[in-house]
Amino acid sequence: MIRAGELAISVAAMAHPSRADAVRAMADAHADLGITVVFDPEPDRGHSLATALAAWSAVEPGATHHLVVQDDVIFCDGFARLLAAVVRARPDSAIGLFAEWGSRTASMIRVAALRGAAFAAVADPYVPTQALVLPAEHARALGRRAFREIEPDDIAVRRHLREARVTPVVAVPNLVEHDDRPSLTGNGFQGLRHSACHLPAPRFPVPAAEAAGTGLAHVPHLSWMRLVAEWFPCGPDDEPGWTGQPLAARLPAQVTMDELRGTFTACVRGADALRAALTEIVLFEFWLYGVGVGLVAGVPPDAVAARAKGPVCRAALLSAFPGAFRRCLPLPALRELGEDAFRLLCLAVRTGAEVALRR
Repeated sequence: MIRAGELAISVAAMAHPSRADAVRAMADAHADLGITVVFDPEPDRGHSLATALAAWSAVEPGATHHLVVQDDVIFCDGFARLLAAVVRARPDSAIGLFAEWGSRTASMIRVAALRGAAFAAVADPYVPTQALVLPAEHARALGRRAFREIEPDDIAVRRHLREARVTPVVAVPNLVEHDDRPSLTGNGFQGLRHSACHLPAPRFPVPAAEAAGTGLAHVPHLSWMRLVAEWFPCGPDDEPGWTGQPLAARLPAQVTMDELRGTFTACVRGADALRAALTEIVLFEFWLYGVGVGLVAGVPPDAVAARAKGPVCRAALLSAFPGAFRRCLPLPALRELGEDAFRLLCLAVRTGAEVALRR
């Protein structure tokens, strides 16, 4: 158990028996966390809900909060201290410590990083459960719950938290990384699923409680399945679906598509490697996604470049390109093109910020 002042955070790792050696090695390497390993009681069924419920039931006596991690996470340096800091800032929230780089929540993380916020709102139809901490009473309630359908645990957790009126947020930067091993639940087709904003040794002051994105009605997202920049509803009463509205269909009146295409042509000039690797149509969608981030980020255009140099913001923006194209390009190409894509995205974010300023 992690003890920090008034906080007492118990920790459980949900694991598949085939990964027993790895999860026990993880628990031994982080003995200060007091990890309880909970193995899948139905390992041949190919789903994670039963394991998750067992892990959420493993709240230690006297705990104020309970953290459940999956068996393939990598903890950042100083994890226990940073976890206590984020829980102290939002003691009544469900706090995710990871969101994958191609999710809608990753867009919220990029908005948060541009604003300098320590938390981002969850914008997906699921709550990221690679590493999630709940107040102890809600963890126990989740563990006791009997779900009538076998569904992914991240969707089941989202439904439970919504009914319990517990707000889910994600810490920025993420405090764990995903050690992307072959998926045991059929998610291998999604490609690499790394963190949207991970620093191995993050340093940040005592986090403020505000979560970026809570006031937004729509969030931009570049679909890694369709490679189309889209808007998705993300208000507190919205039920986010799996398809959105093309970003081009919801542009503010102050800008036209012809104007944006002209700006894109200027921004992409000189990005020869990117243009050789991707079609102009797809590259424009990536740039248009960046414009969407700039539209909603609420930062001055002149501040974008300076903020993008900070380690947290840089990590968040760098992850956008591999998050979107992990199924289309091999890992060496994603790495080789990363800096060029980062520069193009920064120009796109600035363009969106300039359009927002006109309003």
